[in-house]
Amino acid sequence: ILIKQIAITTLDKQIAEYQMEILLSDWPFKTGEKPKTYASLQPKTRLERIALETLRKRKNFWEAHLELANHYQQNKMYVNAIQEGKALLQAFPYLWKSRRVMGRLYVYQNNYKEALPLLLSVLKEQNDAFSAKWVGAIYLKQGKQKEAIPYLEAALEWNPGDHQARYNLSGAYYLTGEREKAIKELKILIEKAPNFPNAKQFLEQLEALK
Repeated sequence: ILIKQIAITTLDKQIAEYQMEILLSDWPFKTGEKPKTYASLQPKTRLERIALETLRKRKNFWEAHLELANHYQQNKMYVNAIQEGKALLQAFPYLWKSRRVMGRLYVYQNNYKEALPLLLSVLKEQNDAFSAKWVGAIYLKQGKQKEAIPYLEAALEWNPGDHQARYNLSGAYYLTGEREKAIKELKILIEKAPNFPNAKQFLEQLEALK
């Protein structure tokens, strides 16, 4: 997977600003004043705190960009979240975790076209329940129920407690004519999560079919 342009992120810019601030506080730019140090800086925002922790070696490159990507995603700052994810992908293009981070960011932004190839590439290297669940869900959204089933089955094998994956699997079974399998999965789901949305109604509808 290639990134055409170097991903310069808000974290990179903040780190550079701190480095410049330290540089300009010392000779020959200033004299007669005590130069600033990283320990004397007072971060006010999440971005500034993460940048300072990175400079002081309390966070590594991976941890810093991942934390900031998650922060931006949670606050619906999607462009910035993608920038931080791309920084990881650019730095570690052959690490499956980098592709998983980007795939997850795209999933949470409903950008399934970009998410799918990334998550598929993860599954070539790693038994990852999140990636399998979402590959299955994306295939379902595309009307590819048969293709979805093995990924949803794998997701449940690796994470049996994923109720959404089980519900999706029951729907995929039903749509491919495997009604009994769909009923079985719904019964398991209702036993584990009695209040899961629409599960009881779906089961009633399937059991009423002849």
